[in-house]
Amino acid sequence: MAAVQGNPLAQNNLGLCYKNGDGVSPDYEKAVYWYTKAAELGDPLAQSNLGGCYYYGNGVSQDHAKAVYWFNKAAEQGNTIAQYNLGLCYKNGDGVSKNVDNAIYWFEKSAASNYDIAQIYLASIYYESPDIAGNYVKAVKYLTMARESNDKTISGSACNLLSKCYRFGRGVPQDVSKADELQTEAEAKEAARTLVN
Repeated sequence: MAAVQGNPLAQNNLGLCYKNGDGVSPDYEKAVYWYTKAAELGDPLAQSNLGGCYYYGNGVSQDHAKAVYWFNKAAEQGNTIAQYNLGLCYKNGDGVSKNVDNAIYWFEKSAASNYDIAQIYLASIYYESPDIAGNYVKAVKYLTMARESNDKTISGSACNLLSKCYRFGRGVPQDVSKADELQTEAEAKEAARTLVN
């Protein structure tokens, strides 16, 4: 009832219900309908969700340019998931020309808001570009942030790569004992993740 009366929060949430099949039969086309209503009213969650539908072709024809349009709208309003997805689009050239600087810009926005996937992704980009001065230091910064993630896969991956930084003195003073400690932590998180799954 609220969605029909034009409430964007209700419209987005109704879209989520149709996407996930919560209380209704799953229906991506109806999800897109309600996301679009809310997105056009400026709701950043709906804009991000609608961008995802266009990106993957769920309920609409796949259209990366439209995905970028909606991700950008949401990202400009501070939606961390949209910022991350927009970074991926720029990195891969999906719907826009490849642009590593723009990709990093959006990944950093998302990572600064504690989006752990963006933190680990950004750390990997910096770690794999050692030819640029300061990149190992930036990698360590984002790995340290991602290490605090509640997601054992992300935290374990961060510990693993951070261990290499300490082992070889990349972005931090070399410290083999710290490297060993981080590697043990990574292995424990991987084991815990396997047990949960």
